Amino acid sequence: MIKKIVQRCISRISILHILCAFFSEMAAGYYAYRQIKQKMGDVKIYLQYYQGTGDVYLSAAYLKYCEDKYNNLGKSVLVVNGTNAYRVAALMGIESIPVIKISEKKAYSLVRLTRFVGAEKLDIKYLHYISDYPMYTSFLITLAGLHGIGFMDLYRDIAFEGEQFKLPAPQWVKIEKPVDSKTNRERKVLLAPAANSIAEGPDILFWRGLAQRLNQSGYKVYTNVTNDEKPIEETEPVFIPYKELASFLDDSAVFIGYRSGLCDLIACLSCKKIILYPKSTWPIFNGLDIGSTREIFSLNKMGICEDAVELEYCINNEMQILLEILENIADEGKMG
Repeated sequence: MIKKIVQRCISRISILHILCAFFSEMAAGYYAYRQIKQKMGDVKIYLQYYQGTGDVYLSAAYLKYCEDKYNNLGKSVLVVNGTNAYRVAALMGIESIPVIKISEKKAYSLVRLTRFVGAEKLDIKYLHYISDYPMYTSFLITLAGLHGIGFMDLYRDIAFEGEQFKLPAPQWVKIEKPVDSKTNRERKVLLAPAANSIAEGPDILFWRGLAQRLNQSGYKVYTNVTNDEKPIEETEPVFIPYKELASFLDDSAVFIGYRSGLCDLIACLSCKKIILYPKSTWPIFNGLDIGSTREIFSLNKMGICEDAVELEYCINNEMQILLEILENIADEGKMG
């Protein structure tokens, strides 16, 4: 049935149209490539075409490692997709490797060009291993979770040539706070319910219930928001620039978030970290059960954190999760 539909669709598209679409895409990719080369000269291009915060953090950390080990001064450039990715990369303080941001359209045209011509011929290295779902490399995600293989294991072996580098902490900006000896530090919790790349998480009712309980326990509750996102009811919206996260999430704060790239960034901080994962497993491909999201993307298992409290959420254990969260932060904020 699907084969017939595809054949019918193709039969309605002229060969000329297909050729024009192909060459226009190749031309766009080549134009983006030439712009980078003209600006930076004969350098190796490290391309992170995904916009995810965690992906860019790992990529920039890898290049920081290469900078320190191989002295890549003037020999490389990191190309990222968009402003958000640029801000994350800038956190790592890669001094000798310039960071260039390009638009999403240019990024994907560049990807398509390299897939056709060959990344080695263009002296481009991908800093990722997952492609769009229809692309031929998407099968690699099915390996994650098998035989205890996690995201970082696969990422290092495929994208980073097996280098066992330790992730450096971002270069935070320290914001001095006024000292008031008459009052204790604020007992605050930052909720981060949004995530782009992992299955849909707890619904709004869960977060509302959690915020109510935290308020009743004496915490000042914030919701991390960007763009047009709405805060959870009974919380204060706050937009925290990446470089200021360490100042906001000091050792007296609590971070409660659904697994996202933001969790990768704050993993090295000393605040209390509670990370929620979906309890359901990934789909089964050709009989291969690739494990749960927590098994694959655990911060502790990835080696970027040792003290995260990682909980699997589903609607059937909602009350249990709420109680576990409250128990885990019961002693937080008790100042001497």
